[in-house]
Amino acid sequence: MAEAKQQRKLSTILAMDVINYTAKMGADEVGTLKQLAECRKIIEKSVEEQAGRIFNTAGDAFMVEFASPVGAVSAAISIQKQIKQRNQTIQKNDHFEFRMGINMGDVIIDGDNLFGDGVNVAARLEGISPPSGICISEMIHSVVDGKVEAEFVDQGLQTLKNVEKPIRAFYVDLDPSSGKTRKFKPFNQSRQSKLKFVVAGLVGLGIIAIGYLQFSGLGKQKDTEFNRIAVLPLDSPGGGSEEQSLAVGLSQDLGNNLTRVANDLAIITLNQKPEDLSEVRGSTGANYILNGSVRTSGENVRVSIALIDAADISSIWAKSYDRKMEGSNIFLLQDEIVGDIVKQLVGSGAVLTKDLNKRVAKRGTDNLTAYECVNFARGVAIGGVSGAEDNDKAIKCLSEAVKLDPSYADAWRWFGLTTSWLYSTYGADKSVLTDAADYAAKAVSLDPGDGEAYSVQAEVAYYNGDWETMYSSVDKAIELLPGNPFVHGQGAWLTAVGGDCTTEQSTDKDAKPGTYVTGNCRWQKGCWDLALKAVELDVGNLVPYKNYLLCNCYNVIGEGEKALEMLLPLQHTSFHWWHIQVGMAYHMAGNEEKARFHAKKTQEILGTTNIDDLFGHFKIWNMQNQIWPVYEPIFKTYGWI
Repeated sequence: MAEAKQQRKLSTILAMDVINYTAKMGADEVGTLKQLAECRKIIEKSVEEQAGRIFNTAGDAFMVEFASPVGAVSAAISIQKQIKQRNQTIQKNDHFEFRMGINMGDVIIDGDNLFGDGVNVAARLEGISPPSGICISEMIHSVVDGKVEAEFVDQGLQTLKNVEKPIRAFYVDLDPSSGKTRKFKPFNQSRQSKLKFVVAGLVGLGIIAIGYLQFSGLGKQKDTEFNRIAVLPLDSPGGGSEEQSLAVGLSQDLGNNLTRVANDLAIITLNQKPEDLSEVRGSTGANYILNGSVRTSGENVRVSIALIDAADISSIWAKSYDRKMEGSNIFLLQDEIVGDIVKQLVGSGAVLTKDLNKRVAKRGTDNLTAYECVNFARGVAIGGVSGAEDNDKAIKCLSEAVKLDPSYADAWRWFGLTTSWLYSTYGADKSVLTDAADYAAKAVSLDPGDGEAYSVQAEVAYYNGDWETMYSSVDKAIELLPGNPFVHGQGAWLTAVGGDCTTEQSTDKDAKPGTYVTGNCRWQKGCWDLALKAVELDVGNLVPYKNYLLCNCYNVIGEGEKALEMLLPLQHTSFHWWHIQVGMAYHMAGNEEKARFHAKKTQEILGTTNIDDLFGHFKIWNMQNQIWPVYEPIFKTYGWI
C-alpha cells in the first residue's frame, strides 16, 4: 500500500507560554492551576473572536492557528491587555505573564495537530519575546502593519536556535504613547524557552523540523559557532535496503536526540553530503561535523561515527559499533547506537566539553559567548581546566553572561559553584558564600527541573553547614538526574563528608549495608552507594568528586592501593589536595618514600609546614571529625609540625 502523502498548508501560528510556570507550580500547585484556568478563559475567548484554533497545549504553553495574520496579532494584543488588567486586580503572587511569538509559514498537518518550520519559528520568537510581550516575524509585520492598533519596533535580524537563517523580528509595542523604545535581549538560550509541544510532535512523527537544513540552499555564515554541529547523512556504500534504512534512521535520530538532550547545541542536520567536507564550515558556520557510515556483510553490520573539526577536517573522536542486524531488531540496534553516541558526545563522555575547553584555554576567555563561557566553567568544574586563575576567568565571564541573559539558568548554576570555590579552595572570606547561595537559588528558580542546579545548591549549603538543605538538594538532584555522573559524584562527596560523622563511623569498614545512611551522618551511603555508582556512570572519568571521596574512603580503612587507583589517573599535580590524598594513600600502601615526596609537595604548594594550617583546610571541608583524627598522627611523621 502506498504511503500517504503529507498534507501541508500555509498558516499563521501564535505560540505562547507562561513565564516561571514551574516555579509557580512548585510554590502553590492548586493556586497556580486555578489562575491558569482563569487565564485560559481569556485566551479561548480572544482566539474564538478572531476565528482561531488552539491545536496543542502543554501545561502552560499554547499553540494557536489562525487563517489571518491580522487575526493572530489582534488576538495576541487582546490577550496581553486583558491579562495585564487582570493582574492589577489580584495579589502579586497570582500574577501571570505570557511571552508570545507569531509567524506565518508552511506547516505539516497531522490530524488536529500541526508541525514544521511555521510552528518552530513561532515558538523560537516566543522564546526571545520580553515578558508580557509579543514578537512577530517580518512576514507577519508586512501584512499587519497599519491594520492593528499597535506600533512596531524593528529589532533587526535575530539568530534563532536551530533556525537556518536569521529572522528579522519586530516587537509589538502595546503602549506606543509611552515613547519608550524597547530592546530585545541579544539572545535567550534559557530552558524557559520551552518547545514541549514541538519536541513531542517531532518524536511522534519521526521527522526533523528542529535544526533541519538543505545543504544546497545554505547561505554563507559570518561566524563559526562553538555550539553548532553539522550532522551529515551517513554513507551506505552497500546500497541494500536495510543498510540504507539504518543509515537514514541513525542520521535523523542523531539530530533529534542531540537537539533534545543538549539544550545549548545548535544541530544542523543536512540531507546531502558535500563532496568536500571543508565546504561545511563556510556554508553552515558549524565548528563540528558528525560524519559516518553503515556497512553490512550478511548479518553483520559496522557503524562508524566520527566527530570532526570543521576547521581542518581532523578527527576529534571516533568510534565503531559492530553488531548483528536482523529485520526484527533494526530499531533496537538504532536506539542502542544513537544512545551511546549521544552519551559520549554530550553525556558522561563529555567529548565536546573537553574539546571546547582546549580551544577556550588557547584563545582566552575575553569576549566569549554565554554558551562558550558556561562550557568553560563546566570544564573548570569537572577538572578539564583547573586552578585559581581559571576559576577567576570563569567567574568573570559568567558575571557578564548573566547580565546579557538574566534567565540563562546554566550560567547562574556555574556562577554559584565557581563563586563558592573562592571560599572552599582559594582562601576567600566566607562572605562570598552569600552570593554563591543567591546564584544557586536563582538557577533553581529559573529551572526547577534541572538536577545539576540542585547539586550546586547542595554544595553551597555544605560550605554553610546547612545539612538539611544539603541532603534534600542532593536527593532532589539524583531524583531528577538518576543517570548523571556529576550529580552522583558531587552528591556522594557531600553526603559522606557532610553532617556530623565521627571517626568511629567513617572507619567502620565492617558496617552492614544500611548503617550510617540517615541522620546527620551518611558516610557509608556516600562512599559505598553513591560514589561507586558515580564510578559506574562516569565513563570518561571526568567527575573528580567521587575520586577524591573514594580515596578518603579507602584511606581511612587502610586500603592504600585502592585509594591510589582513584586519584593517580587524575594527575592534578598542582593541586594541594591531590598531593595530600595521594601521599596518604602511599603511606597506607606502605611506600613511605613516595608518601614523603607528596607531603613535601603539599608543603611547597601551601607554603607552610604548620599542621594547624593544614587542619584549617580539612575544617573548611568539614573533615575535622571523621577523617582528621586518622590522618593527623601520620602527617606528623612526614614533616608537619
